[in-house]
Amino acid sequence: MADVYPSHDKRRNIWGAAKWCFQTAFLALASSKLSMETLDIFGFVTFCSLACGEIATMLEKVDLSDSLRRLKQLSISLSIHDMAPQRKNSFAFGQQHVNAICQFLQLSPNLEALQLHWYWTRAPEYLSQAMSEENYFFDHITESCQFPSLERLTLRGIYTSEAALISFLRQVKLRSIDMEYIHIKLQGRFRPVFDCLVEHSERLKHIHFGNLFEADRPIFFNDTPEFPLFPHFSEMNSPKAIIRTGVDARKPIEYHLRPRNHLTSCPIQAEQRRYLSLEYGP
Repeated sequence: MADVYPSHDKRRNIWGAAKWCFQTAFLALASSKLSMETLDIFGFVTFCSLACGEIATMLEKVDLSDSLRRLKQLSISLSIHDMAPQRKNSFAFGQQHVNAICQFLQLSPNLEALQLHWYWTRAPEYLSQAMSEENYFFDHITESCQFPSLERLTLRGIYTSEAALISFLRQVKLRSIDMEYIHIKLQGRFRPVFDCLVEHSERLKHIHFGNLFEADRPIFFNDTPEFPLFPHFSEMNSPKAIIRTGVDARKPIEYHLRPRNHLTSCPIQAEQRRYLSLEYGP
């Protein structure tokens, strides 16, 4: 895995190559009507993601229903639309891309495993209306997609709302859930989300949560057993990740927020920031 975030020019080349690869593969897939059970769209590749506008473009060109109807496992990494060919920043432009993502997922009603990853290519303060709409694509998935067979869910780098997360969890019967670097909107909390998992996920056997944020503050888990991403020695630096399996997966989850004025300049926290930038963007 690369350990240095690529320059702007290099990133554009990588995203351009990803676009070409996606277009070539899916045009061939649509032509062959080959039925698939597993599909990975840059879900496990560092420094590579698909600009979300490419899905809308592809769905306008081809019919993928035959190929994706029997899909059981999907992993996909997405990022904001490619700004090079056209600088459209309206809310409607972003909504068009989000609707296409939902349409793409609706082609696979029999999914058993879903991994969604969002990769930041631009700082939040520089997002247009279109980009902000794309950023919250998971909220739209919750509203318009159903996954009656879903058993395993992985969310990475997702920005969403408390209501959307709870709504999604109530619609599925998960055996496993992994969430890392999830940001809940300012007015939302993880407490109702965790309570929903305990109360409505009778089949749950595995949880793995790490680097979750509410009110723009990281949450720290109180419970044991815990699995820290970056072990600290002081009480103020308690673990920010937790893994549970078996019957423990449905036990209540307790956590606290770190004070806003807590000092963050230490080697371990610098390493953590580096890790997050590699996985989710600068």
